[in-house]
Amino acid sequence: MSTNPSDITKLLLAQLSAESYLDGTTAAGIPIWQDEAARQERLKLGSNNYRALTSDQTANTASLPAQTRMTDAQVTEFNTRYEVRDHLSNTITGFSATLLWDRLDNKKAEKWVRLRISRNVTADFAGW
Repeated sequence: MSTNPSDITKLLLAQLSAESYLDGTTAAGIPIWQDEAARQERLKLGSNNYRALTSDQTANTASLPAQTRMTDAQVTEFNTRYEVRDHLSNTITGFSATLLWDRLDNKKAEKWVRLRISRNVTADFAGW
């Protein structure tokens, strides 16, 4: 594992994107992960599930239940470095995956497939 701050920042941004809820569509029917403005809001919410927020909570709310989220500067850096190529939203088991393309290094995302499991697996799936 590299200890170079630049490499660590790349990993951090990729991981924070994986922990963000990029599922759903905009009012125009565009997947959230493909719409830059909508994706920016979800990255700023980070691991806060947008469905569980109260009406007065937004991506700009200073204190949210989960603090794993991106700042405006990190969102800008993420959007400069990465292109979200594909996103698999939560499956029945809560599995989610995001495929990123590193624009700056111009390489496919084999190192940047980010996975997340967002809910407990029910007894029906125990023993997998």
